[in-house]
Amino acid sequence: MIRLNKLIPIITLSLSLATSLQASTWELSSDNTIVGLLMRGNTSQTSIAYQYSQSQNRVNYKWSDILSFSTWVDLESYWANQSLTNSYIESINQRSSNLPISVYKQLYSRDNYRLSTTLKRAYMRIKFFKGDMVYGLQHYPLGVGKIWRPTDIMNQYNPLNQLALDRLGLVGVLYTYERSALSQWKIMVAHSHDSVTHKGARLGFNINGIDVSGVIINTEQNEIIGFDMIGALGKTGVNIYSEIALNQDHNHGDRTVQAIIGFDTFLNSMMSMGIEGFYNENTSTGDNTNYQQWNYPGKYYLGHIMQIQVSPLINYGSSTMINLSDKSVIILPKISVSIRNNIDGLMGGSIVLGKENSEFKSYPQQVFIGISYYY
Repeated sequence: MIRLNKLIPIITLSLSLATSLQASTWELSSDNTIVGLLMRGNTSQTSIAYQYSQSQNRVNYKWSDILSFSTWVDLESYWANQSLTNSYIESINQRSSNLPISVYKQLYSRDNYRLSTTLKRAYMRIKFFKGDMVYGLQHYPLGVGKIWRPTDIMNQYNPLNQLALDRLGLVGVLYTYERSALSQWKIMVAHSHDSVTHKGARLGFNINGIDVSGVIINTEQNEIIGFDMIGALGKTGVNIYSEIALNQDHNHGDRTVQAIIGFDTFLNSMMSMGIEGFYNENTSTGDNTNYQQWNYPGKYYLGHIMQIQVSPLINYGSSTMINLSDKSVIILPKISVSIRNNIDGLMGGSIVLGKENSEFKSYPQQVFIGISYYY
């Protein structure tokens, strides 16, 4: 005969599991884009037509109020009318090679066609009384810039790519501690197969309505100390932000500086704009190329962002980047049209101006049209 006190632990565990399963929730979402592009090189004067499709599939599982799991997997395909080369594909391969897990898988490949899948996020979140801890493949949020982010050396993205702005992420731990309603600590550690690749901390606080943060990050190649701030400029409706990163190379002891300052505002209820300046002492020459995934050869840059709601169903946006050193310009316009509640039509491209051999003149001119749907 089984004693009742021996059944209590089993009953308690069963009730706990049942309660957890009842409280658990699943969230599934998918964002899909199909785009056709026509690209013309400024140096080779050859035209390339290619079709790009992306399916972003996300699964969030909330086990309880304390524990949750999230994944994000992309399925991408490229087809071109001639030999396929794409800097975004190559950058995924390059960045994923230093991760402790395999995130990129080429499912099928021919000379002019490629089908691949990429694991973008896979992490577990544990909530505590005054914070949480996340472990896995994740994005480490750093920086406040709209175009350039000097302190964001852990998750660089390419602002010139209109179709793939998301970042691959790193594997590691992100611990967040809420010291108060106006102060927050973040501890960050990322690792590869056999070593720690990034470690650092970020302290954020609010002073009279201005968000201020300081960050220090040590990598295998360099160390940065950074600061950023963002706040409203009085009652003008203008937000101003700034960011600076001091870099020191471990191998050669070189010290460089990158900094931005910018502002954005709503001109009216239908239009917003922003201007951003970028000082880049860390130019893409010598060993400094290790600092950033996306390098800029110029020293001074000016950027402009605009968003216009033309009608309830039509939105126009554009980004402009100017290399003030060589006077080259790239303009990235994009129009989205709401066709149904979950379907948008897309149209955009790139316009480049400048002298031969200048930075942005080397980028191809392109036009694209496509459709985006989600559920």
